[in-house]
Amino acid sequence: MARAINSLNDGKGFGVRAGASVDTYFFKLNYTAASYPPGEFEVGRQKALALFPTLDLIVGMGDKCSDGDGEMQQFAEIAEGMNKMYFTTRGPSKLFKSDTPKKYLFSTHLNSDEYPATSIQQFSLRSAVCVCLHPHTLGSQSSRMIALSLPVCLCVSV
Repeated sequence: MARAINSLNDGKGFGVRAGASVDTYFFKLNYTAASYPPGEFEVGRQKALALFPTLDLIVGMGDKCSDGDGEMQQFAEIAEGMNKMYFTTRGPSKLFKSDTPKKYLFSTHLNSDEYPATSIQQFSLRSAVCVCLHPHTLGSQSSRMIALSLPVCLCVSV
């Protein structure tokens, strides 16, 4: 994705213009990824403390919208303490409802409750006769939507 963004505007990257200015400023992305073994947050925290100061923007890992995800919240706090912009693709409400406003925290949360119905619609538009969607979290709203949507999928005529 970084390569595609950096190739925009004849290789100048993405353009930004603000206020009354007629000037457009162009920016390119330098993508860096870091990970740590599951269950070893201290390793991840040390990587964050070393890496975050060198970054302008941090995109946190996206995977469920749980307020119980303490690791993502701690990474957001580390970034906030360094005045670094931190984007998350989930959006645990605890982060946004704290007593201290989060000046550098942004969420691009998408509601996933309708994913199964949308997926089935897209498969039917591609003339699929039979599709099996497997929920990754039993008992979730998404799983219930799959259960409700599957009969529609099986009845799709092509």
